[in-house]
Amino acid sequence: MAWTESTSGNATTDGTEQTLATVTAAGTYVLYLDTANMASGDALEVRAYVMPKTAETERLLYGPKSGMTFWDVQEEPMKVTVPVNIIASASVRFTIKRIAGTDRTYKWFVDVI
Repeated sequence: MAWTESTSGNATTDGTEQTLATVTAAGTYVLYLDTANMASGDALEVRAYVMPKTAETERLLYGPKSGMTFWDVQEEPMKVTVPVNIIASASVRFTIKRIAGTDRTYKWFVDVI
């Protein structure tokens, strides 16, 4: 099977947690985030939440305590999340949040297989 782009965009941080994408179709999803715009003093959190089944409680799958916080200039700016498998009645939501530094715009896309 081939990977295809599910959704993409640009997000400008504002100090709040911002949803990049919420996907609900069955599949395996990966978020790609370009952090090339980060500068010294910036910090960015990336999170993924999963809702196991429709109308159940959304749970944090990974985030700051899973190594998804990035600080300062990034020598390797393209970040890739671990693949997230969901069934048809589930969903996954990817977010970012600036926790230090200056608001910046980040390009991102979600691939699905």
